[in-house]
Amino acid sequence: MSNPKTMIWGEPYNECGLIQALACSVKAFRGGWPSNNFIFDGSSLEKLNNQWIANLFPKPTDWRLAHRSLFDNLLRTPARESGATRWGIKEVRLSAEHCLYLRWLYPRAKFVFLIRHPTDAYLSYSRYGRHWYFTFPDEPVLTPVQFGHRWRQLAEGFLNMASELSALVVRYEDLITSDLTVQCIEQYLSIEIDPAVLSCKVGSSRRIGDAHVGRLERALLRRAVGPVAASLGYS
Repeated sequence: MSNPKTMIWGEPYNECGLIQALACSVKAFRGGWPSNNFIFDGSSLEKLNNQWIANLFPKPTDWRLAHRSLFDNLLRTPARESGATRWGIKEVRLSAEHCLYLRWLYPRAKFVFLIRHPTDAYLSYSRYGRHWYFTFPDEPVLTPVQFGHRWRQLAEGFLNMASELSALVVRYEDLITSDLTVQCIEQYLSIEIDPAVLSCKVGSSRRIGDAHVGRLERALLRRAVGPVAASLGYS
């Protein structure tokens, strides 16, 4: 956000699970479905009088454009109205698989996968009140085990699919201590970043004062994140 022409939305309508739900709908597409007989060919409406229309679909290209138009209107348009020429989103729930869906909508999209030490991430979550939803209302995250499993799932996906998505993987600890990491992000996104912003803490999700991660919670969390955390240098 230190670039004056870049707008990054912060978890827009996060508990609605909008991207997750729409990405999930793509799973229905497979060999043999939808049948070509279901797709409207754009011919004259009169020709439909004597045709089977119990299954009559718009073209798949129109289906894709409809998905993209939602995000264009929700995110791109207000960003551009505010003067941004580049826009994106910051999320903590989306997996690498969701990025495949976003790449399908936006072929030129770029992805930065930011990973933080699981204990520090859990502490931040704990300050929020240990009451957080992965998706609302059916997937609450209430325990260190649940949190650790989600952390491992996301981190593992980032590492495994970074090459396929041409994504940049960044450790939070490197971001806040290394100018080289900032330069890598600049080069990857083709933007200029003011590194001075890293020295200024704007805010936090703290709601209940100082939180503490107990020994048992640390042990449960360590077991949940498993070797994935170790592979990133997190002890």
